[in-house]
Amino acid sequence: MERQQLETIMDELSNERKIFHSEADFQHSLSSKINELSDEYRVRLEVPRQLDMEKPGKLSYIDIVLINQSGQEIPIELKYRTRKFEHIDTQFYDEQFKLKNHGATDLGNYHGLKDISRIEDLFINQDNVLKGFTIFLTNEPKYWLNKENGSNDDEFKLYQGKTFPQGKFDWLNETKSNKKFPPLEIYWEHHMDWKTFSQLGNHQFKYLLTEIK
Repeated sequence: MERQQLETIMDELSNERKIFHSEADFQHSLSSKINELSDEYRVRLEVPRQLDMEKPGKLSYIDIVLINQSGQEIPIELKYRTRKFEHIDTQFYDEQFKLKNHGATDLGNYHGLKDISRIEDLFINQDNVLKGFTIFLTNEPKYWLNKENGSNDDEFKLYQGKTFPQGKFDWLNETKSNKKFPPLEIYWEHHMDWKTFSQLGNHQFKYLLTEIK
């Protein structure tokens, strides 16, 4: 699976689904579309894997894993972070969407970067992992617009055009709410390039696709 193929799959998905109820809805819809458009892989959801970055014995569950006929894997981690938005989709029937306001973009940024770190961990430590991807889909413009401004999550921000160099990333200050989220280490350089997924009136969804190989 090449990056361009996955971008094409996202484009095809957006022709059918402009919006999702939840991350699980997004996960199911994307995996079904991959299954429909690519016969090279078996598609599996919530696959348990041991990560070096986690405590020994603790299993992590990977959102989507593509497995080819040789048993080689491509793990994909997803995020779907939303701000409050209501929409009625009339494509099939009057389906009502009521998106939550997740807020806490500092933790959203942290977990977005953590997904990249998790896929790097698999790529480094598991011989059968060919490459991996992360996809962060959101209707919250703060993720692609907000740059460093002295806020506690500056090092984790995912804004358009940012490049994460190899290195360790941490909160500027430890607080009660973030002390359980340790620093993250990244082993490759990653450039943030957001793409439009859908437009509903003046409301936009964008996604950030990162490839690890």
